Amino acid sequence: MATIVRRLGIVCTCGLLFSLFLALPLPAQSKGALKIVFQVFSAKEGFNLGLTRLDGTERRKLTETNRAIMPSFSADGASLFFAEFTKTELGMIPQIFRLDLKTNERTQLSDGSANDEYPMCSPDGQQLAFISWSAAQTKKDQPKIYLMDLQEKKRTLLDPEGDSPQLYPSWSPDGTKIVYAYLKVPMAVLKIRDLVKKTTSTFLPKKFYATEPSWSPLGDQIAFTAWDPKAQSKTIWVVKVDGSDPKQITKGPDDGHPAWFPDGRKLVFSQAEGQDRVICAVDLATQKVKTLIKKENAKLEFPRIYP
Repeated sequence: MATIVRRLGIVCTCGLLFSLFLALPLPAQSKGALKIVFQVFSAKEGFNLGLTRLDGTERRKLTETNRAIMPSFSADGASLFFAEFTKTELGMIPQIFRLDLKTNERTQLSDGSANDEYPMCSPDGQQLAFISWSAAQTKKDQPKIYLMDLQEKKRTLLDPEGDSPQLYPSWSPDGTKIVYAYLKVPMAVLKIRDLVKKTTSTFLPKKFYATEPSWSPLGDQIAFTAWDPKAQSKTIWVVKVDGSDPKQITKGPDDGHPAWFPDGRKLVFSQAEGQDRVICAVDLATQKVKTLIKKENAKLEFPRIYP
């Protein structure tokens, strides 16, 4: 199990960051001021977080802790949620933090009782969906998705169905549903949990080994990463929310972490470039790919955009 999880990029280690990175502006129709946050890893400097505006007017190194991973924006874009490997009574485990982008004030949201990572804020800004599992790491301790009330810090299990890992939560724009990857070796499918009806549905054909879903801002589509074990390749696909009309968007062989532009017409994602990984955008209509951000001898992953 551990090997499969690592290959899919589900489990990360820790480290530090980069000195400079290159941001290339998008075409004029992109508004220019869009902010993008991402995780960066290099063998020399380790893991950390960076932020840039896609018109090149702002480039920031956000953390100095050597262990920051998996960033995402708050609902209002004023802060970030991310995971960071932190020393606890249970050892060095990932914990969730909030970072105020104006003051740089950090607040720990996890209580040290479990491994917590991949935080995703609800559209109303009231809850986090995140992955959590016991620090004991026995065979029964599978990663599951939880919801955390940001006021009371109370956590509840999203979906009690199934005994396999639940990964990569993504909210619907109205906040009533969450799509996630359900890893049932030797396959992985996408499931949607209806938070109102308390029901779960699987909506992709069995031929897909699907991970890293991302719900479109218009609510009509879901982007995801498809893993082909035979070809050892990962590509980005888009499918309607009813599971129909799946379309391959990128050619691979190692693409991942898709997220939507606010207009729903493009995706940002991470792509292999030699030994490095770069942040790219792809136009859904033309499938033309453009490199946005790169750093020599570094791996840039988990990009997220805010208007």
